[in-house]
Amino acid sequence: MSREQRIAARRSRIVEKIATLHAGEATGDDKIVSKEELGKGRQQVSDSRSRLLKLKIERDLDVSAVRVTGDERESQRRSKEEEERQVLRECLLTEAESSVQLNAEVAGRWGHLFRLEVPQELHKEMLSQQGACDTIVASKDAIIAAMRLQLHDKDDEYVRMLKQQGEDVDLLLLNMGKQLEEMQTAYRNELAQIDGAYMQERAGVLKSNRAEVEGLFDKRSSAEQAFLERYMAAAEAYERQLEDLRCADAEDYNLLKVRLETDIQTLEQHLESMRAAYQLNQEKLDYNYRVLLERDAENQATITQQKRKISKQRDLLSTLMQRYSQHEKKFAEANMRLTEEYKRITEHFKDLQAKFSHFQQADLNKYQAIWQMKQEEVHAVAHKLLAADHVIHEQQLGWQWRGPDEDALLAGPHSPQATRTLAGSRKKSSSQKAGSEIGESNEEMPDGQP
Repeated sequence: MSREQRIAARRSRIVEKIATLHAGEATGDDKIVSKEELGKGRQQVSDSRSRLLKLKIERDLDVSAVRVTGDERESQRRSKEEEERQVLRECLLTEAESSVQLNAEVAGRWGHLFRLEVPQELHKEMLSQQGACDTIVASKDAIIAAMRLQLHDKDDEYVRMLKQQGEDVDLLLLNMGKQLEEMQTAYRNELAQIDGAYMQERAGVLKSNRAEVEGLFDKRSSAEQAFLERYMAAAEAYERQLEDLRCADAEDYNLLKVRLETDIQTLEQHLESMRAAYQLNQEKLDYNYRVLLERDAENQATITQQKRKISKQRDLLSTLMQRYSQHEKKFAEANMRLTEEYKRITEHFKDLQAKFSHFQQADLNKYQAIWQMKQEEVHAVAHKLLAADHVIHEQQLGWQWRGPDEDALLAGPHSPQATRTLAGSRKKSSSQKAGSEIGESNEEMPDGQP
């Protein structure tokens, strides 16, 4: 199944699901409407909401198609990359196994080389050993070249993916812009329809409310008239009852007046006793006030003493802070001076290293010049000695004369034989020097230390 077919099938399934949900909502709405009648505005809002939801889902499918395509492309790329990784891993394992075998063969042949004493056989075996090492290096170089080619392909693929993602983003932005325009147009249309439905519903509601308000006003007028009549009758009845109560309560008023005068006399006596108690309490409070004044004076003296002590401590703190700042400045200057000294010594050490390399190279050049100057004389003397040896063997001793390898005998300072000889002497001298240093360090190390 192609990508377009999968997208179409997915879109059809989503549309069917939305239709099923809308059918269920419609059935529920019919049940609700049977119980309670909806207005035109709410009905229009419900219809508009359903249409906008359907349009939004369709446009979301167009936008999400870009993401589905990108995910499918990324899945294919990852599977292909995994296959390439498996192939590369197998190649590396194969090359590692072959390298291990070749290294084992090379390592096994070193013992045979050390046992050889004839220079020609040793030279031949060393050439064979060098060929085996070149084979190992060539296999490593082939693997490196293959991995570099694969890295170049990965770079090209990355550029293509960036370009494809840019195109997908442009397409996504285009679809989103179209979706925005369509949704804005749909929202404007649905809003206009909802506004019209609510205006129609408003006109009907205003008409029905106006009739209802007029009926309520008529009902209120008749109710106010009936209430006024009942109020007047009740007021006349209350007035008669008030007159009867005024006559009945005159005697109660006289009795209450006598009782209240008696209570006033009792309260005056109680007031005199409270005044005496208040005078006594005032004297006690005056005494307490004087005591508090004396304590306050003592506290003021204590506070003054503590303030003087605090000022002394602050002076001591400022002195210590000055000393701290001086020491900190002095240590900072010492640190800076030591840093500059360290930098100067480091630069001096680097200059010494450069001079040592320069003089070493100059000595080597001088040695080579002296060697070249004396080489011809040495060659002439060597030829004379070989001729004399040839005459002695054949004429005096009667033996067959075999001359040595003149190339090895008369080799220069840069020939392989001289290089091996010089390397052996340097290795021997370095090992002797290292042994002497280890012996000196062991002699200087105190007893009981490893």
